[in-house]
Amino acid sequence: MSSLSPILDGIYDVIVIGGGTSGLIIANRLSQDSNTRILVLEAGPPHGQDPKVDNPGMASTTWGDLHYDYSFLTIPQISLNHRQINICSGRGLGGSSAINLNTFSFPATSLLDDADDEFGIGGWSNREMRRRLEKIYTLQLTSETQLRELSASDPGSPEIDGSKRVKVSYSRNTLPLTRAWSEALEELGYPVKDDSITRTGVGGFINAYTIDTAAGTRSYAASAFFSSSVRQRNNLVVLTSAYVEKIRLHRTGDSVTATGVQYVKEGIRHIAHTSKQIVLAAGTFHSPKILELSGIGSAPLLRNLGVKPIIHNPFVGENLQDQITVGVSFELRDPVLSIDFLVNPDRDLQANTARSRASSPGPPAHSPSVAADMPLSLDNEQNKAFLTLLDFYVACCKSEGESTPKHPAQCYQYAPITRLLHDSRSASAHYSMSETQHSPRLGVSLGARRSPGLETEGRYLTLFISLVHPFSRGSVHIASTNPGEKPTIDMKYLNNPLDLDLFARHLQTAVDKLIYSSPSIATLLKPNGRTIPPNLSSQLSSLEATKEFVKNTAISGMSPVGTCARMSKEMGGVVDAEGKVYGTRNLRVADASIIPMSPGGGGIMGIVYAGAEKIAEEIRRGH
Repeated sequence: MSSLSPILDGIYDVIVIGGGTSGLIIANRLSQDSNTRILVLEAGPPHGQDPKVDNPGMASTTWGDLHYDYSFLTIPQISLNHRQINICSGRGLGGSSAINLNTFSFPATSLLDDADDEFGIGGWSNREMRRRLEKIYTLQLTSETQLRELSASDPGSPEIDGSKRVKVSYSRNTLPLTRAWSEALEELGYPVKDDSITRTGVGGFINAYTIDTAAGTRSYAASAFFSSSVRQRNNLVVLTSAYVEKIRLHRTGDSVTATGVQYVKEGIRHIAHTSKQIVLAAGTFHSPKILELSGIGSAPLLRNLGVKPIIHNPFVGENLQDQITVGVSFELRDPVLSIDFLVNPDRDLQANTARSRASSPGPPAHSPSVAADMPLSLDNEQNKAFLTLLDFYVACCKSEGESTPKHPAQCYQYAPITRLLHDSRSASAHYSMSETQHSPRLGVSLGARRSPGLETEGRYLTLFISLVHPFSRGSVHIASTNPGEKPTIDMKYLNNPLDLDLFARHLQTAVDKLIYSSPSIATLLKPNGRTIPPNLSSQLSSLEATKEFVKNTAISGMSPVGTCARMSKEMGGVVDAEGKVYGTRNLRVADASIIPMSPGGGGIMGIVYAGAEKIAEEIRRGH
């Protein structure tokens, strides 16, 4: 062990806590300077050449498996009939980019600009973040014939500068379901005209995926930014199974300096020291936890748990948001193809791997998914009544009283959401279609797993609805001083009544207009076929019945953000425009936790990648 002491307990220019989606980008960029010594501390294992990670079709088999997934569990959610909800969070090199559904997207044009203006923080506009995103990926082009067939646009391939990037692609094959879904959207007046990277408003678009089509494997943070050539850099040390307990902080007058990181590896406690900076990239749940364990957070909360407060900021761990989701499945007629076989964990893994990677006709390596950003339909009086309720609620928010939100930014966040809801050219929900069944196990711990296995025989399509800009705000906080104990997560899903009302309206509209009333979809459904859950029509027969259905079936959209929000200090921010923690000289946060509000449908991977690129730039410039 003495020979390893300079590594385990050494001095580094920069220490990165978390080797996930954002942490590996930062380590990659900073270690390009051979004079900068970098240490990455990752609590989970490496996943190199693991078929469950590499095979895009096996993602759901990792969910709930603690080797891959932290599998967080909320406290009982009052507005979900006291159900507890599982939330997937990647554990190991690559983080959640190693276990997610591979969707690669970026927020619609206006949203980042709105956030930039609203929250008193500059430098994160849509134009600036798209420029940084182009450094992250390279597009593997498909044929022009297929692009025309899917109504997709080609976003182009960024110029390759010699560094390895995430490989982004479209599917090799087209199932009839995808064509029908595109036609159904066009019938409704929302044709597929964009892709998930370049989309600008409402309507259908083709999802891009982080999949290497040549190899048939997942392309993610570890494979792209911690490749074999990067691993050979002498100035970069990456330690896995290294569990961080706290950041060591030293106060001198009004200045707080992060001096090192205390962590445990193989049962032995170590302290790594930094001469310059520490970057916290542990994710939406772990980053605020580590800040609180280190003495940054609500002083009363920390004192009650026995942690000495060093910087009082009551908003650490607050402002938590997620895109709550509901999936409903419909049985297909023979011989319409689905990919249900890929998500059956009881089938032989090698057989599934070989079949899903095969280039021969049949179900493809990954499903060609068409999605849509959809507005609230204003063509009926009931939905117009919702806008009246919305305006009343927002007006109450701005007045003093019991209904005033506890977080100072919340009323500011309501402003762009309200504008979106009043604008028929802006989306408030994300609709997507999957060529497989969604069979959540109803009960206390309904999981985040969208495809927990073939619990019902047959072939299905599934319509997913996600609320992309929720009004509800939750929190995550430490429960004790034990670093190994999971934090207490209260998502407060649907606690704001506007969310439940809006979600129910979207669900009713989507099922009616895009499934039952769509000639393109209806011809693929089995006559009198089954639904999952059963008897779906009766459960959506009225707005109130639909609300109850949402309460009983909603799950996490696996896109939690906001707990170390990048906002002005006066608005309740935790970090500034460069990701630096308020009150510290050299501690930054660089992950999904700094995103101030839910950025839109289709996942958060793209904006997390781009944000990490920006933080790395700020560090390299010496800011």
